[in-house]
Amino acid sequence: MEELKENLFNWYNFKEKSDILDFGGNIAKYIHVQKVDTKPEENKKYDYVILVGVLEKANKEENLAKAISFLKPDGKLLIAENNKFGIKNWNGKRDLTGSLDYREITRKYNSNEAGMLAKHDLKEMLDNEGISNYKFYYLFPDYNLPNLIITDEYTLTEEDISRNFEAYEEGELVNFNENLALTEIVKEDPNQAKFFANSFLIEVSKESIETDIKYVSFTNYRKKEYRVETILTNDYAIKKASNSEAQKHINNIADNLANFTTKNSRVLEVLEEQVLKSKFIKETPRLDLYLQSLNSYDLFIQEFNKYKEIVYQNTLEYSEVKDNLLEEIKAYDENKLSEMKFLKYAFTDMLPKNCFKVEDEYLFFDQEWCENYYPAEYIIYRAIRNTAGIANKYGEDRIFKDLKIFEYIDLFEKLEENFRKKVIDEKMLYDVFDKKVVTREAMIADYTRKIIDRDVEIDKLKVDIEGRKAHVEELLGVISEKENQIISISNSLSWRITKPLRDVSGKIHEMKSKKIK
Repeated sequence: MEELKENLFNWYNFKEKSDILDFGGNIAKYIHVQKVDTKPEENKKYDYVILVGVLEKANKEENLAKAISFLKPDGKLLIAENNKFGIKNWNGKRDLTGSLDYREITRKYNSNEAGMLAKHDLKEMLDNEGISNYKFYYLFPDYNLPNLIITDEYTLTEEDISRNFEAYEEGELVNFNENLALTEIVKEDPNQAKFFANSFLIEVSKESIETDIKYVSFTNYRKKEYRVETILTNDYAIKKASNSEAQKHINNIADNLANFTTKNSRVLEVLEEQVLKSKFIKETPRLDLYLQSLNSYDLFIQEFNKYKEIVYQNTLEYSEVKDNLLEEIKAYDENKLSEMKFLKYAFTDMLPKNCFKVEDEYLFFDQEWCENYYPAEYIIYRAIRNTAGIANKYGEDRIFKDLKIFEYIDLFEKLEENFRKKVIDEKMLYDVFDKKVVTREAMIADYTRKIIDRDVEIDKLKVDIEGRKAHVEELLGVISEKENQIISISNSLSWRITKPLRDVSGKIHEMKSKKIK
């Protein structure tokens, strides 16, 4: 988890040999590009002053003014703060005092008190310092574990939200699934979702802001050797390794792209200075967004089949490839395999979400994975599964049946599982992004079960008590019967006749007792 904090700034283009101050000392150990001071040196001015979580504390305006005083005239502030209107706070996120409530949302701004800030609070603080040049970045899930970073220039999609891995504390109480809520907000108004971002990163300068980055995403859930980050600028899409171990993966992708040979389509990426770079296609929506916009199922199938024809170029028959197949595929039903088409170089990310259609040409990007001798139908399966909203709109089984791949789903799910085992860091996924939480519905259901169990136990105790009462009544009846027998004996003639004998016997017993003493 600690290593993911590097994501906050490892994508940022710090100037070479720049002077950097971590004002507050919260992030320096996670910035590896160059030396970072955690305490200001006397009479030294800095190219960058970083504040992470500083303005959430008391003395906000004083701290901001002090941080600005350490800047060079053309220096920049980089401010990371939690958003008081972040979706976690609407979900009952624990506030700075540790209480599980919604006080951050209604808390009024007070410079002298600890508390989260809204976007307008931050803008007003900067305006009061005479600074009007700033750029907001919106962080999901938050600045501690950034998985997605966007700006006002970028329009969020449902696909983007699916990349956002919520981060909760173990056993945390939540009201709702944040990603589902954000998805619905994006459907209504993509820009409104930024209002609910849990954290901001603000780039601040007394001069102009030159940075043209508008989107950054990370693959935090992968094993280190496959971790990459994707950066979108105004003109380019860039994919680079998140660490030295992942550079081999980037180089392998570049090598694989030499085998991408299909008519009426091409791949946009080229390897430049150890990063994959592709020209950003403007004025044309991605193919997945175009398919989502279609209002007719027949039109959707018609357009999808055009894309399918591109995928099916260069396919081979089963008889041509059966000796080269992966063991998992070889073990599958041979009759079904004979119905499929195979690709020697199967680019499994050759999906609508990674494609622009310009006139009749399909321009692909982000072609990260290439498998040998895989079914072309598997790519079609992945295309449907990875086109947000389509399955819900038209019905996944219906689409699979119409595309004639429904009967192969069990094989494709095994191939997906193989991929998952190869790439996914299960420990990272479950320790950081998949902790068990408690929803209010689950909590109410749990309490309801406990109440029902308690009521059942009470009913059992009541039955037991009634049984014991009956037993007591039975014993009282026996006692009463014995008492009546004693009274009857006491009143009998034989008892009265033998009374003198009992008196003598008593005297003798008394005398014996005295003699023994």
